[in-house]
Amino acid sequence: MSILGQMLETEKLLLIIGNNAYIGPGAKLFGGITIADKIVIGANSVVNKSFYTPNISIAGVPAKVISQERSADIIKVGDKQ
Repeated sequence: MSILGQMLETEKLLLIIGNNAYIGPGAKLFGGITIADKIVIGANSVVNKSFYTPNISIAGVPAKVISQERSADIIKVGDKQ
Protein backbone atom coordinates (compact mmCIF):
# COMPACT_ATOMS: atom_id res chain seq x y z
CA MET A 1 0.00 0.00 0.00
CA SER A 2 1.26 3.47 -0.81
CA ILE A 3 0.03 6.56 0.96
CA LEU A 4 0.96 9.73 -0.85
CA GLY A 5 0.49 13.14 0.72
CA GLN A 6 1.75 16.57 -0.16
CA MET A 7 2.32 19.88 1.54
CA LEU A 8 0.27 22.91 0.56
CA GLU A 9 1.87 25.98 2.09
CA THR A 10 1.53 25.37 5.86
CA GLU A 11 -1.20 22.74 5.72
CA LYS A 12 -0.65 19.01 5.31
CA LEU A 13 -3.24 17.00 3.41
CA LEU A 14 -4.57 14.29 5.69
CA LEU A 15 -5.63 10.82 4.73
CA ILE A 16 -8.43 9.69 7.05
CA ILE A 17 -9.20 5.97 7.16
CA GLY A 18 -12.30 4.78 9.03
CA ASN A 19 -12.57 1.89 11.46
CA ASN A 20 -12.43 -1.70 10.19
CA ALA A 21 -11.43 -0.69 6.66
CA TYR A 22 -9.49 -3.23 4.60
CA ILE A 23 -6.86 -1.98 2.16
CA GLY A 24 -5.75 -4.61 -0.36
CA PRO A 25 -2.09 -5.18 -1.22
CA GLY A 26 -0.62 -2.69 -3.66
CA ALA A 27 -3.46 -0.18 -3.24
CA LYS A 28 -2.44 3.47 -3.54
CA LEU A 29 -4.24 6.18 -1.57
CA PHE A 30 -3.51 9.82 -2.33
CA GLY A 31 -3.60 12.25 0.64
CA GLY A 32 -6.44 14.63 1.36
CA ILE A 33 -9.18 11.98 1.15
CA THR A 34 -11.50 10.23 3.60
CA ILE A 35 -12.34 6.53 3.60
CA ALA A 36 -15.46 5.60 5.62
CA ASP A 37 -15.82 2.73 8.10
CA LYS A 38 -15.93 -0.87 6.86
CA ILE A 39 -14.81 -0.12 3.30
CA VAL A 40 -12.95 -2.79 1.34
CA ILE A 41 -10.37 -1.45 -1.13
CA GLY A 42 -9.32 -3.93 -3.81
CA ALA A 43 -5.71 -4.87 -4.49
CA ASN A 44 -3.75 -2.46 -6.73
CA SER A 45 -6.56 0.12 -6.69
CA VAL A 46 -5.79 3.82 -7.01
CA VAL A 47 -7.94 5.86 -4.63
CA ASN A 48 -7.85 9.57 -5.50
CA LYS A 49 -11.18 10.75 -4.05
CA SER A 50 -13.12 10.36 -0.82
CA PHE A 51 -15.67 7.63 -0.17
CA TYR A 52 -18.05 8.57 2.67
CA THR A 53 -20.56 5.69 2.44
CA PRO A 54 -19.70 2.90 4.90
CA ASN A 55 -19.83 -0.83 4.16
CA ILE A 56 -18.99 -0.72 0.44
CA SER A 57 -16.31 -2.27 -1.74
CA ILE A 58 -14.24 -0.14 -4.11
CA ALA A 59 -11.66 -1.11 -6.71
CA GLY A 60 -10.07 -0.03 -9.97
CA VAL A 61 -7.91 2.69 -11.46
CA PRO A 62 -9.29 5.08 -10.45
CA ALA A 63 -11.27 3.39 -7.68
CA LYS A 64 -15.06 3.29 -7.93
CA VAL A 65 -17.82 1.51 -6.02
CA ILE A 66 -18.12 -2.10 -7.16
CA SER A 67 -20.46 -3.37 -4.44
CA GLN A 68 -22.76 -1.84 -1.87
CA GLU A 69 -23.47 -5.10 -0.10
CA ARG A 70 -21.82 -7.00 2.72
CA SER A 71 -18.30 -5.58 2.66
CA ALA A 72 -18.30 -6.00 6.45
CA ASP A 73 -18.48 -9.78 5.92
CA ILE A 74 -15.21 -9.68 3.98
CA ILE A 75 -13.45 -7.77 6.77
CA LYS A 76 -14.26 -10.13 9.67
CA VAL A 77 -11.09 -10.81 11.61
CA GLY A 78 -10.81 -13.14 14.57
CA ASP A 79 -14.41 -14.34 14.43
CA LYS A 80 -15.30 -15.95 17.78
CA GLN A 81 -17.86 -18.58 16.83
